[in-house]
Amino acid sequence: TLLSLEQRVTELEDLRPAVRVQDKAILKLRAELDKLRREFERRLEIDRLSSRIEDLKLKLELHTLPSFLQPAKMSTHVLYSSCRRGEVPVVGLEGRFIDFLVLNYPSIDYVLYSKKRFFGEKLLLRPPGTPTISKGMIIMEPTSPESILDYSEYQHGKYLLEKLVDKPVITLNGVRLGRIMDFVIGVQSRSLSILAVKVDLDAEISNKVGEKVILLPSNRISPEETHMLALANFIKI
Repeated sequence: TLLSLEQRVTELEDLRPAVRVQDKAILKLRAELDKLRREFERRLEIDRLSSRIEDLKLKLELHTLPSFLQPAKMSTHVLYSSCRRGEVPVVGLEGRFIDFLVLNYPSIDYVLYSKKRFFGEKLLLRPPGTPTISKGMIIMEPTSPESILDYSEYQHGKYLLEKLVDKPVITLNGVRLGRIMDFVIGVQSRSLSILAVKVDLDAEISNKVGEKVILLPSNRISPEETHMLALANFIKI
């Protein structure tokens, strides 16, 4: 284990002053010490990198694309902005998609849509159920009429996902990173959910980190009354 390796390194270090450099035994111990230290550092590096794998997968698939391109059609997630523009078909929705309702971030609790009636359109909310995302489409199963709600701007308006767009993103140590520009929507544990948040960095931050747009996993960011809180500290560069 890392602890035993570290303990062995310490024990070998303590032996150094007591033995002459010419002694073959100390040369052997030093070689073992160097080997153990390299292994110790290698395991620490593996531990550090493994925690970023999921973040990098999202970044590789989405963040590296130009802003005018959508994710590949075989992708299992979609961009919120594409849904709003009507570029993502929502199969199983009996009406025109308008927005998502987020009561328990990052879960998407309802889908807001409009349905044509004899005297015009009516705004309705339906739970997404257990949807799938495939070939650039959101596919929802039928839902019972009892689960469909009438939309009320007064009651539900503040929970629309569009209300989070353009909100500032601020770190735990009070540094403003930029603003929310988009969301990555996917299915997690069989539920429709926000997987990641796309942040347009402020010019000052962008110049420091060398990037204009970043993706933050949704579980690393928390919605507050006036901003989105990034659950991390900004390191001064």
